[in-house]
Parts: sequence; structure tokens; C-alpha cells
Amino acid sequence: MATLSFDWIARVITVMDPDVGVTVQDLINQIRDAEDELVNMDDPIIAKATGKDTLGVGVTTAITLELLNNWQLAFEARPGPTFVQCTVGGGNLIGGIAGNPIKATAYTQVLNILSAAATIVAGALAPQEMRDAMKLAPSAGTPAAGSVDDNMKKIKANTNLIPAAL
Repeated sequence: MATLSFDWIARVITVMDPDVGVTVQDLINQIRDAEDELVNMDDPIIAKATGKDTLGVGVTTAITLELLNNWQLAFEARPGPTFVQCTVGGGNLIGGIAGNPIKATAYTQVLNILSAAATIVAGALAPQEMRDAMKLAPSAGTPAAGSVDDNMKKIKANTNLIPAAL
């Protein structure tokens, strides 16, 4: 768990040195803990979060955390002269000032890893279970006419861009 500091005046959540990464789940957990402190109860909420919707077969959507009211996330400034790469992952972080949820700090480079199709897969599926979940033809034998596999074989026959394993 990353150590966070909340500046309620500047509206900045800082990931403290030496931490170089934070997950969206960790952010929302610590934001909610800070918001429910008695001293902060009169302040507007920092963020809203959505996600973890079930897609079936052990797959859920990832969390999208939107920072509200011009809040931003920063990683504590480093002394330099080399830059430290920091990451925000495990979901989507959006919002902030002018749509930028990340506040720049000295000698940090922040990768906010976003995904338009974020999912979390719980457990591992066998290849045939994946194919069943995706409504694909069996991995062995002749694919059904018009199936994804059938179309992929037709495309492969006309190009060398698709690996022979398909």
C-alpha cells in the first residue's frame, strides 16, 4: 500500500517517496478513509469511482476513479538529477484540472496506465473455457461456418500476417 498525503488546500494527493506506484483501488480506499475523518466531513468529496461490474466467467470491469473539484495526484518530488518513473495502474484515473489527474513534480515521470476496455480476470481459464466464453469454435476440428475461427482461416489463406497456429 502506497503512503499518501492529502493537501486539502491545494487539492493534491501526494504519493510519498520512496513509493513509485499506486493502484486505483488503493487510491479510492485511502481517499474514502480521508474523507470520513471528522475534520474533513464538511468538505466536498474528492472522487467518485465506478467499475467492478461482472461480465461473467470470472471477468469484471476495472475501476474508473474520477478526481473531482480540481483534485490531482502527484508523486513526491525527487532530488534528481535522474528522473524516477512512477505508475498509476489497476484501473483508470481521470479528472483533475482541465482533465489532467496528474500534477507534475520535480524529477518524476508518471505513467497513468489507462484502458478503454479494462477488465480484471479472476482465476485462470483453460483454453477451451476461454473459447467457450468467447463463443468460438472448438480448438480442434473444423470451425463452424461464419465463426471467428472460420473467418480467421480465410484471412490467413490470403495473407502471411497471421501466425500459422490459428
